[in-house]
Amino acid sequence: MVLKFALFPKTIKKHSNSLIYICTVVFFSIIIFAPLHASALEPIVLTDKQERYQLGQSIEYLEDMDKKWTIEDVSSEDMSRQFKKITTQNPSFGYTKSAYWLRFKLKNNTMKTKDWLIESSYLIESINLYIKKSNGFIMKRSGISIPYSEREFKNRTYVFPIEVNSNSENIYYVRLQTRSSMVFDAEVMTQSAFLTKTNNETLFYGIYFGFIIVMIIYNSFIYFSVKDKAYLYYILHLFFWGFHMFAILGYGIIYFYDNFAVFNQALYLNVFSSISFMTLFAKEFLKTNIYAKGLDIVINIMIILFFLVTTLTYIDVYNMRFEVLFLLLIPLVVFSASIISYKNGNKSARFFIIGWGFYLSSIIIFLSKIIGIIPFNFITNNIHIIGSALEMTLLSLALADRINIMKNELIESAEFKLKAETEIAKTQKLESIALLAGGMAHDLNNILAGLFMKVQLSERTITKDTFKAASYLSDVKTIFNMAKNILNRLQTFSRGDALFIRQQSLTKLLSEVGNLVLSGSNSQCEVTILKDLWAVEFDKTQLNQVITNLLINADQAMPNGGKINIIAENIEKIDNSIPSLTNDKYIKITIKDNGIGISKENIHKIFDPFFTTKESGQGLGLAMSYSIVKKHKGHIEVESEVGKGTSFYIYLPASESEEIEEEQELIPDQWQLLGKSILIMDDNETLLESITAILSEKGCIVDVARNGDEAIALYKKGLKSSEPYDISIIDVTISGGMGGITAIKQLKEIDPKVKAIVSSGYSEIPVMSNFRQYGFIAALPKPYTIEELNYVLQESLKVKK
Repeated sequence: MVLKFALFPKTIKKHSNSLIYICTVVFFSIIIFAPLHASALEPIVLTDKQERYQLGQSIEYLEDMDKKWTIEDVSSEDMSRQFKKITTQNPSFGYTKSAYWLRFKLKNNTMKTKDWLIESSYLIESINLYIKKSNGFIMKRSGISIPYSEREFKNRTYVFPIEVNSNSENIYYVRLQTRSSMVFDAEVMTQSAFLTKTNNETLFYGIYFGFIIVMIIYNSFIYFSVKDKAYLYYILHLFFWGFHMFAILGYGIIYFYDNFAVFNQALYLNVFSSISFMTLFAKEFLKTNIYAKGLDIVINIMIILFFLVTTLTYIDVYNMRFEVLFLLLIPLVVFSASIISYKNGNKSARFFIIGWGFYLSSIIIFLSKIIGIIPFNFITNNIHIIGSALEMTLLSLALADRINIMKNELIESAEFKLKAETEIAKTQKLESIALLAGGMAHDLNNILAGLFMKVQLSERTITKDTFKAASYLSDVKTIFNMAKNILNRLQTFSRGDALFIRQQSLTKLLSEVGNLVLSGSNSQCEVTILKDLWAVEFDKTQLNQVITNLLINADQAMPNGGKINIIAENIEKIDNSIPSLTNDKYIKITIKDNGIGISKENIHKIFDPFFTTKESGQGLGLAMSYSIVKKHKGHIEVESEVGKGTSFYIYLPASESEEIEEEQELIPDQWQLLGKSILIMDDNETLLESITAILSEKGCIVDVARNGDEAIALYKKGLKSSEPYDISIIDVTISGGMGGITAIKQLKEIDPKVKAIVSSGYSEIPVMSNFRQYGFIAALPKPYTIEELNYVLQESLKVKK
């Protein structure tokens, strides 16, 4: 027949109408008389070669409009025919009041019985998994409405452990019910694949929430400096947006909302607050009341309507669909307002347009994913996170751009000269704080990136090349010290930071700083220490910062090089010209250069914050130096003559003790703690584990306590058994328990001869600088190294009680 048609085209033409008629009849016969379940439910075949499977198109579904059916109903033969096949990779049912039943099959073709996990991450109130067994079905429950403590598998997402027998096939039913949008983005995966996925997501979300915190701190610096309410609105937006994301990503139910009703209320409040404060920020930033008056009224009306819709959502959660509508409409209106504002002359709107464009695009993609237009993957699942991060970055650039535009416009305005001068100073202050916060955020992000890489490299090479892994871990120590230095800089900048004072060598400090700061410079430094210099107590980090600032200024005052003299001498009975100096004995430090000098007009302003005569710089160095010297109960002053040079004089009170505590080199292998009994009190499990391992390796007997009550009980036990502790390390702040200050008081009552070291990450608290007044014999600021731990322990053991 085929040959005949092929050889005789006329025959084909003659019978074509009949052929079309026959095909049409057959086609409609199949449609009419075939059952609804024409194609059997195909199983997902689980193999050893693949660890993750998307359920997607392997699912069939059935809508339960009255929400009355049971598993026995839907698994019956009659209802089994009513299931419909999912035709897309994204099972999305939109906003619905119905319950939905899903079913799928898994087939294990391997020779081993395996444990698998089914995971769904989309927020759904109730997810029930039914697993068919020989004697019926067993049910596993999860979803937002199930308290975290009652879930079989503790995770931020909804995870069901299942067991698939070797060479077998099993059918699974899922019942979904929710009052918001319904999506089932489920995967079947091995435990190792789940662990890898979870670790990657935790790292990704950790970086994202860290970024939000950095942006809140960054904008807080700006707000507290200029008191511009636009920044306050933006900070509040970031705060509520962060909590909203924390909740919908599943972390909120773990840490804050183990109650479904509270979770829902918090979710609606966070959405409303975040969008409202962002809209208020946009109005203030874009000045819509000036540049886009028509849309300014529209935005005000939409905020009111948004509030009403949110209120209705509290009454009936199905009204959330209207709230989602506003989540799209408000950004569209704000985006339009930004374009109009820019066209009408608001130049600072340019970065806002780009940033808001990213944000709007991410919302459109995210909503398209929810309703099933685009597929689920890592990018689309997290597009709102990526978009918001880009938006935050670009809006920060918009804020910085706004600062520059304000500065230029005010300078060009001769009519408002006085106002221009005030705003320029305000802008300079804002730039300095932004630079400080941005620089530290940049440095810390770089350090964290390096730290993550080194740790991951160590994990990968530890079993293959221990020498290389050790080198990576050595790099981690270097990175740790870099982070520690950044924190020291931040503490130095903080005006409220307490000093960590101890008696040490001023001679060594002056010599080291001079050589380090002027390394590679054309200038030369000569340090002169006069005979029998008295001892002095000071904070090494902060005084180092003072000397460094003065040496840098001196070097910059001599572009072609020159000589800088540093002189330290004893001074008695300061004259009454310096009222703040009331002691009889002082150490006077002179830093003298032969540079260009300072004019009489400027010399009385050089210690003012943000004052500078340089083209670059923020004018913070001398202001910081002044603050540090004052906190040492000292005094700093300056003398200068234009064209001849400048001299700075620092006065520090001499110590009552004549002995200088020379700083000793910390050598990690010189341990002399064999057999010592040590009690450690801290609520940081990682720190306890690490210190215990280190000290135990060196032959110490170590006991740990998580709070003051445990520490006191252990100490009493040691006294009773005639085996008292040689020394204790006590943390100041304990979460939910007795802290170090209360604990040392009670320990002193039990044993007046107790030897205890105070430890804390809060270096500014009084107990760290005045530890002896609280009953401690030494202080150990966090973070600390093994060498520092060894040094403090050995020095403390020498103390006689």
